Amino acid sequence: MTGPPDSPWTISFSEKVARQIEELAITAAQQDKEVEFRRSLESVHDRLKNDPVGWGDPEYRLHDLKLIMYRGIEGILLANYAVDLRRRIVYVKQIRISPILLE
Repeated sequence: MTGPPDSPWTISFSEKVARQIEELAITAAQQDKEVEFRRSLESVHDRLKNDPVGWGDPEYRLHDLKLIMYRGIEGILLANYAVDLRRRIVYVKQIRISPILLE
């Protein structure tokens, strides 16, 4: 079942990714980047919810799963995620802070 083309996407992520985000928040706070981290995270969430295909750069396809893997950069964060176009689901694989963007 697919939603209308303009409806928000469903975002799915594992407990491991949720823990990564919590750890990144701690790291960002220790480096005085907490505000920038929160802004970046909110923006990543918004982009994944509303336009994951238009935001990130496609990297490769997982043909058997019918997914396209993407990488997106927002503020100090890098996001790796998969998109299921038919079901309008975004699977977050990883969120990390870019060492280059922290400088």
